[in-house]
Amino acid sequence: MGLLFSVEVSGQENYPDSNKKTIVIANHQSVLDSFFLFVFLPTPPVITTFKDEQKTIFFRFFLFFAEHKTIELTNPVSIRSLATDLDEGRHILFFPEGNTTDFNSISKIYEGAVLLIRKSEADIVPVAISGLNYCKIGDKRRNRGRLLFPKVLIKILPPSRNHNDDKEDAIKQIKTRLQDAYYEAGFSPHSLFQSLALASKKHSSLGNIIEDITGTELSYRGLLTKVFALATIISKVSSGEGRIGIMLPNTCAAVITFFACHLLGRQTCMLNYTAGSRGINSAIQFAKIEMVISSRRFIENAELEKEAAEITENTQLILLEEAGSLISLSEKLRSLIASFTPLLAANCLYGTVPPSADAVILFTSGSEGDPKAVVLSHSNLLANLSQVKMLIDLRNSDYILNALPFFHCFGLMAGMLLPLLGGTRVFEYPSPLHYRAIPELCYQKQITCLWGTPTFLRGYGMAADPFDMNSLRYVVSGAEKLTEETYNLWNDKFGIRIFQGYGVTEASPVIATNYPTVCKKDTVGQLVSQMKYYLRPIAGIRKGGELVVKGPNIMRGYLSKDYSGNDFVRKPETNDRGAGWYATGDIVEIDEDGFITIVGRIKRFAKIAGEMVSLAAVEELAAKIWPTSQHAVVALPDAKKGEKIVLVTNQENADRQTLLKGARDFQYGDFFVPASVEIVKEIPVLGSGKTNYTELEAALDKT
Repeated sequence: MGLLFSVEVSGQENYPDSNKKTIVIANHQSVLDSFFLFVFLPTPPVITTFKDEQKTIFFRFFLFFAEHKTIELTNPVSIRSLATDLDEGRHILFFPEGNTTDFNSISKIYEGAVLLIRKSEADIVPVAISGLNYCKIGDKRRNRGRLLFPKVLIKILPPSRNHNDDKEDAIKQIKTRLQDAYYEAGFSPHSLFQSLALASKKHSSLGNIIEDITGTELSYRGLLTKVFALATIISKVSSGEGRIGIMLPNTCAAVITFFACHLLGRQTCMLNYTAGSRGINSAIQFAKIEMVISSRRFIENAELEKEAAEITENTQLILLEEAGSLISLSEKLRSLIASFTPLLAANCLYGTVPPSADAVILFTSGSEGDPKAVVLSHSNLLANLSQVKMLIDLRNSDYILNALPFFHCFGLMAGMLLPLLGGTRVFEYPSPLHYRAIPELCYQKQITCLWGTPTFLRGYGMAADPFDMNSLRYVVSGAEKLTEETYNLWNDKFGIRIFQGYGVTEASPVIATNYPTVCKKDTVGQLVSQMKYYLRPIAGIRKGGELVVKGPNIMRGYLSKDYSGNDFVRKPETNDRGAGWYATGDIVEIDEDGFITIVGRIKRFAKIAGEMVSLAAVEELAAKIWPTSQHAVVALPDAKKGEKIVLVTNQENADRQTLLKGARDFQYGDFFVPASVEIVKEIPVLGSGKTNYTELEAALDKT
């Protein structure tokens, strides 16, 4: 098979000796999985096939030569017969999910697998296999095959053993080890550009993969051609290795610019163009950005002329409209040729970028204070991509609408990396604030996946016709707490359940999320695969604690400066549990099933007469009383009680007396009733959709 397929096997040192009781479990997305694992594992295992499994002619031919046993997944006697093979020193290859699945994650664990692992006392060896799900040979679905002979990766993970006869513990162990396999199968140990090049090879037959509001539509070939062309231009105007700022809205041009920079091995800083002149130039100076790439058309349409003028005083500003004159016809032809063999061309022209290298600098929202510059590596982002792909079951027929800006980590991950590196078509829209236009696009384009913050989703839900959202399969909310009013609006009006997730820029960003098969209302879901956590006690907080996490998606650190003015990365905090842990600043509760409930931010608690009061809970109370209005709560200094709570709302007749009555009706304590109420026309929000608490506090301080 090595003559036809390129097969790479790693982790052989984890495979037990041939005389040890061993059960091999693996992700199962192709009928060829059994064949390749039989041939390439250090010790050929006994293949388990299932009585009701649909067997192709090729698979039947393979079974004629391989040692195999047919079992009934629902028949305990049939399962027990495998124990004899284990006792005789044979290794067993068992797929706990039964037949092949279309999913990138665990679909279902059969009790037969649980029974075998509980009773056998064998080593459990997870194996991750990838590549064959894109193979035309033996693809009974006929909709995922991409290549005749794809590259196949087999990774053997460290073994473990079930030491508890409890059924639930055994199920959890199987799921955890299978999650490890799916994560490894989906993880790309490359740079961002290399991952794009590999995706183009797998999904080249999809046709156009990205579209934007300007009417531009690009296939992978067209996208890569433009990426190579722009990289040629950037290398002419910038001979250094400094950071490159990108100030562009969600368009194909922004995606091209992003990957062109990474083709050159340059760090990109996604500039928040809604931050104003001071914020933009502060970021440029702090991150030592060598040049900023933008567009004259965008600057004019967004009325950023003042910001652009100040950028030119601090660094070089490159406009895409003018950059086209810097590339010759022969260089354009070279870019087209390079798009046919992008990995080889990238290596020859610019060298290889290690996945551990710094890739992106993103500034936190600054909703509660000064933004921080978060440094994410290629591996951080691609690890989180693999974690997310396991939960969001995207198909080649799906169509994503992304209006979240790329300077927000949610928009970068879900709106650019997830679709383009995973083979799902995406429509990039430049502003999430167009509440009527976006539902219309969902209808016209038959969008199946929509991402948003609760603020934006509320706006779309109120403006949309019920039929506008008819084609949606996935609606995912993040960045802030999903209100019950918004959840019910979508559920009642469109019959759509919003899946609430949770993340931070420092985690690339997804930490936890709900998804169709694992979902619990009023929570943000379970932790994604490969993440560890503990809860740190906080004085005054009786239930839960601060969530502290560790995983491959956690940032390299914060960009900072030492005493000499040189850049360095300040690592995530370390403590007695070792290096690499990141304290989120969020107070959470976690139930026995692992579902996380956000209680509030540490910074968003007020101490009233010695009692710790969650400002998020006060906002929740206001939302229950006036569900169709918007509310924000801040804490201000108070001479008598130390702090006082102020409710800012656009509810015209809001008053403290109604809040006091509502607190008693909904069984909130009197501490949750604000000291005063300020009525405004509009609650200020950031470009990411989060409430701008800094602006609110500054405005209230002046009054």
